[in-house]
Amino acid sequence: MSYDAQLKNSQPQLKAFVKSKVFNEADASDIVQNVNEVALNKEDAFEEGRSFEAWIIGIAKYQILNYFKKHKKAPTHISINFYDSAENEASESFLCDIPFSCLVTEERRLLRRKIMARLTKKQKKIFSFICDGLTVKEIAVQLETTPSNIVTARFRLIQRAKKFLKELEILNNHDYRSNR
Repeated sequence: MSYDAQLKNSQPQLKAFVKSKVFNEADASDIVQNVNEVALNKEDAFEEGRSFEAWIIGIAKYQILNYFKKHKKAPTHISINFYDSAENEASESFLCDIPFSCLVTEERRLLRRKIMARLTKKQKKIFSFICDGLTVKEIAVQLETTPSNIVTARFRLIQRAKKFLKELEILNNHDYRSNR
């Protein structure tokens, strides 16, 4: 079978593999396209005795790793207190036109307050900075400490918050809101 035919026949497996690792549909398609480009450029490097699917998946692994390295620092979510700042009031009023979005915003605020009530004074500061989207280094500068201290405190506050949320789930039958 020719190289081009093998490449064409391997597309369903390649797409399935990439989509299982990268959940963004557009990014997954871009990675598949990059893999095909690399495979076409490296046609001479392919050894006839090897499995073509394994070879193409190997290329895909490196392309996926490259994708994650490039997108590691990109924000993937909106800050917890995105709606708390004054400059976002216009955004909040726009989002309130979407059904139930105001309820979600209010529940986020309530949950944040409940978590904050369970934290120590230092953890509260760190939690606020994390919610504001600051990095560990930026928090360390703000609190005049080392990044390793912030990492440790962050880990402990996350553990405390998880414990609190687990207690709420059990108490309220897997709904963090109070049923009272």
